[in-house]
Amino acid sequence: MKTMFARFIFAIEKTLIQDKCTVCRPDGQSAVLHLSTNRPFLSANRLFVLAAPMTGLAEGVPGLADRSSAAPVPAFILTKRFVMTRIITLLILAVLGIVYWCYRPSYGYFRPPLDRSLQLAANFGELREGHFHMGLDIRTGGKEGLPVYAAADGYVSHLSIAPDGLGNAIFITHSNGLVTVYGHLQRFADSLDRITHLRQYAMQSWEQEIGLPAEAYPVKKGDLIAYSGNTGSSQAPHLHFEIRDTAGVNMNPQLEGLSIEDDQSPVINGLYWYDRRYSTYMTRAQKISITERNRLYHTEKNIISVNSPLISLGIAATDKSSASSHVSGIFGATLWLDDSLIHAFSLRDLSASDTRYINACIDYSKWIRSGIYVQHLSTLPGNHAPIFTYPGRDGLIHLKDTLIHILRIRVKDVQDNQSELMVRIRYMPACAAPIHDPVLYHTTAFSSGHYFSSGTIACTPGKETHINGASFGAHFTSLSFYDQLPFHWQELPDTDSRSASALVFLHDPSVPVHDRFQVQVKTTLSPRDPLRSRTVMQLTSGDSQYIVKGSWQGDWLVGFFNRLGILHLIIDTITPDIHPYQWEEGQHFTQDAPGISIQCKDDLGPIARLHGEINGHWIPFAQKGNIYTYTFDDTCPAGAHKLTLTAVDVAGNKIERTFHFSRE
Repeated sequence: MKTMFARFIFAIEKTLIQDKCTVCRPDGQSAVLHLSTNRPFLSANRLFVLAAPMTGLAEGVPGLADRSSAAPVPAFILTKRFVMTRIITLLILAVLGIVYWCYRPSYGYFRPPLDRSLQLAANFGELREGHFHMGLDIRTGGKEGLPVYAAADGYVSHLSIAPDGLGNAIFITHSNGLVTVYGHLQRFADSLDRITHLRQYAMQSWEQEIGLPAEAYPVKKGDLIAYSGNTGSSQAPHLHFEIRDTAGVNMNPQLEGLSIEDDQSPVINGLYWYDRRYSTYMTRAQKISITERNRLYHTEKNIISVNSPLISLGIAATDKSSASSHVSGIFGATLWLDDSLIHAFSLRDLSASDTRYINACIDYSKWIRSGIYVQHLSTLPGNHAPIFTYPGRDGLIHLKDTLIHILRIRVKDVQDNQSELMVRIRYMPACAAPIHDPVLYHTTAFSSGHYFSSGTIACTPGKETHINGASFGAHFTSLSFYDQLPFHWQELPDTDSRSASALVFLHDPSVPVHDRFQVQVKTTLSPRDPLRSRTVMQLTSGDSQYIVKGSWQGDWLVGFFNRLGILHLIIDTITPDIHPYQWEEGQHFTQDAPGISIQCKDDLGPIARLHGEINGHWIPFAQKGNIYTYTFDDTCPAGAHKLTLTAVDVAGNKIERTFHFSRE
């Protein structure tokens, strides 16, 4: 409902943003007034009074049509129809706004999930590697085991146990149709723990996804449901909390009543401009030095000169609340050119399918190189994130003359604390050498008994791309790229003794790929070589490595990746390594010892699976990175025990180890 109402508001606001309107000439005849401002009358910050002077050029208004700059036209010459239409529209908006805020189903419906002051370690929409943060990270004082309570009446509809992501998580469906999510839990409440424990032993699998019917586990607002922890992808103890609507879209909890005291405005740390005559993947950001005084920001230079008539901006900005010193993300921003709104975004809600568009909302190349998040104040051609208030306003700045133009950037947090930056900018044609479009080519050479190719191909947002080299092929979907890209590839002989293919360079890791792309690599192994069963695909992207088992199609191994980098086939015959973690072979555990942990790792990355048994009976091992922990239960009573562990890596190499220990 909230999302639908917001879209309705935006639609009505757009009707107020007129390019022209009818006015009455002094002689009684009508004329068309072209307004020089695109601001809506209604915005989050002000209500524009209709009696205020407006500026523009009028067709048929003497002395106006032939002027080179806008001249004031008093508002009283607007026709009655124009004025009445807008008054009625504003009244409708006011009534609907009051009704919505009084009766919307979620505001004030939820209580905080912890019995402590609400302090955040991360807010909704915060910038993360490969995704927007989809909820609130609530501080637990660096501790695990804090009681977690149901935020409202409902029923537990889903339980999740996973080594990554949210780790141990609870989903509660509420009577208003919304769903709250509680993640990174240490453990569930005892009755829920029994449900998962029984399912784990029945399926002999620690990882679980358990759906529950409405009558299975009803809860009341404030009921104990779990204890906070550090499971999954969490880097430190905290509680992750989400609110999702009936369509599964994540809503900003701070807009749903879980507000935090905050009177601090966002901080603008950096300003950059981009030459948009070219793709953002072909040019680098140009920094503009800024200064700040009382949250009013200005450029160090009075006038910023740029040598391109078409540019866009990017900002590095953060926020923090009055209740915490933790630095988090901004809620939204607007960009104005000479009093015309040309771009706006806000992080009100996001779906899981949208969150990877973060790579189009930031200067991804700069983040890869420096770790600095710079958010685009423009929309790249392939960016379909639903965060833009006016999708048609792409933020491109057209400087059609050499006059000084005023840019205003307004950054705000979810409490509407704002910071503003003003930029005086001018286009100054320069003799700097232009960036020429790369030459598109495809060549093949024969060396050491094999063919190797290289080339450059144009990749366009919205179009599929197929690349066929001598020993590899790749297929990118229409969603893969956010901006025009001259994609370069090259094949070279691989000198690695374990290699089973050519070395394939897939452009550059500093360019993001939105979705998974299919790639196939031809092997140098003979058709009946037994080492094919131990061959995997390895992609090196920057400092990270990714391993995929792939599937054989003749002499080609086929797999999927979502990053660019250096790819080859590698033969893996090395088994994983298993050893005790913080205990020794034959150790005696006291009665208060909670469990036993082992470390299991592989030379190429994470293992594929681990199987553990005590005295021949399967036991569940909870995974956190390469540490696996079994919590003692009825399967391991007092006495001497034999622990048998079997680990298998991605390539299929298997190892089995046996250890002995005893318990009081």
